[in-house]
Amino acid sequence: MQQIDFFIDLKKCPLPSCTPQPPIDYFKNDIVYWEAWEVKDGRVRSATGSGQGTDTFEILNSLENLLGNFETKAWAKYIPNYLPPYDWKPRTVEQAGDLPSTSILPLGWSNVNSLYRRVEGRFNCCKTLRPTYVKREIQDNQIKN
Repeated sequence: MQQIDFFIDLKKCPLPSCTPQPPIDYFKNDIVYWEAWEVKDGRVRSATGSGQGTDTFEILNSLENLLGNFETKAWAKYIPNYLPPYDWKPRTVEQAGDLPSTSILPLGWSNVNSLYRRVEGRFNCCKTLRPTYVKREIQDNQIKN
């Protein structure tokens, strides 16, 4: 199981003009959710059951003509014999994609003794400003008590 804390702040790019204009607020989101990953024969399986247990931190929508920043923090751990409740379904939380997920704190969940990682970044996909993508990743992968 994995807890995700996801924050994103998007702004629309300013229109071309003779007078510099600040970016316009577009979308801000701060969400906490949990994902369930199947473990079989000691291997983490993907949502499709392919056996390729990979996790991605990605922004699912196009960033064209937007700029902003994001931060994702994750705590993950194996919980033997855990069966997610019936309401954990793919796309219950959009950011979890095809993984069973919930936005309600799961019974018995704690971040104690979990693996921790974090990624953050800034991006500028404006055509009216000098486009840049500045990304900073931190992957700690240490057990946090």
